[in-house]
Amino acid sequence: MKKLFLILFLAAFVACDNNTPTNPPIDNPLPMSGVAVPQLAAFDDAMQQYTAARGKKAGTLAIMKDGVVVFERGYGWKDRELKTLLRPDALFRLASVTKPITAAAIRKLIREGRLNATDKVFCLPGSGTPCWFNLEPFGTPDPRLKDITIQQLLDHKAGWERSNYDGVPHYWSHRIANALGIPSPPSEQDYVRFMMGQPLNYAPGTTYSYSSFGYMLLGLIIEQVTGQTYLHYVQENIFNPLGIPDTEIGLARSLPEFHHPREPWYSSSFVGTSVFPPYMTVPLPDGGSHMEAVKGAGGLIASSRALLKFLQAYWADGTPRSGNGRTYIFFGGIDGTFTMAYWKSDGVNIVALFNKRKEGDLAPNDFEIMSILDRVADSITNWPTTEPK
Repeated sequence: MKKLFLILFLAAFVACDNNTPTNPPIDNPLPMSGVAVPQLAAFDDAMQQYTAARGKKAGTLAIMKDGVVVFERGYGWKDRELKTLLRPDALFRLASVTKPITAAAIRKLIREGRLNATDKVFCLPGSGTPCWFNLEPFGTPDPRLKDITIQQLLDHKAGWERSNYDGVPHYWSHRIANALGIPSPPSEQDYVRFMMGQPLNYAPGTTYSYSSFGYMLLGLIIEQVTGQTYLHYVQENIFNPLGIPDTEIGLARSLPEFHHPREPWYSSSFVGTSVFPPYMTVPLPDGGSHMEAVKGAGGLIASSRALLKFLQAYWADGTPRSGNGRTYIFFGGIDGTFTMAYWKSDGVNIVALFNKRKEGDLAPNDFEIMSILDRVADSITNWPTTEPK
């Protein structure tokens, strides 16, 4: 079957080839953790080559074949000082790889009749009922705002585009707080009120335009429908039924002092003003954005194993999975984070998580990790059938 690549971080297609790579020796390979799998040693080599070429100092790779986790490894260091080995079960910020999880939760609520795909998102004159956000807009709302539905949020067709505050709303904390006349960071409801006063770029339902704000709204709708926090709902209803305990998935926190004990440091050369008092200059991954505000769009942390289990149970659009035969690739990236979830049509699932993304126009292309690991996976003729011990 022809491969269909669903890439929803930069909304770009990625091509892959099947050429056999030639790997030069590495002077200072990263230390590795987890059980080595001789049959799959080529994956270790590929990760070493990739991280060395791109200056990444922390990452994990986990691979599933026909429902069995056959590979789970950590590479590099948990801490900025490069002294503590990174565990293979480290929890990383998922960035946009959170979105398929949010979609799975929303679609489950629709299947259960607790939510309708045709429900209106905003409670405005003319929107009708049911609707979900009964907030006072900051500014004059676009008259088309009343037409936006749950399905359009899922499909990235609600009418916003990335140039209009939508790209990653948590990066606009100071500007939004100043506009509202409140301290930074704004609350999630403040973000929504502000965006309700911004003009739409397209008529709802007419144009695909990748929308982080749309998935931020879906995360909040999950909380309204269920009366639970977003995290609690996805833990209890998406991951627990897959045998994944709550310890393997959590919420990203902006400030390093609140990070999960198994979470790595996040590497970025960019700095900015913290969105939190006392508003000092910080590395962007360490308070330069408001991670807590974008739960449904990019606010989860998880282990590679937890994500593998999700890939085996759901497709990238959040629909329940049955069998194989589809290929999707989903990338996520924010400052200090680059993530990949890869559904291969032959029953191989791959999750790769890193503590750094490319920076600047001249940086190497992070997306190449897909084609690198794809070549290795396609070269394996004798896959293990049990988990490594």
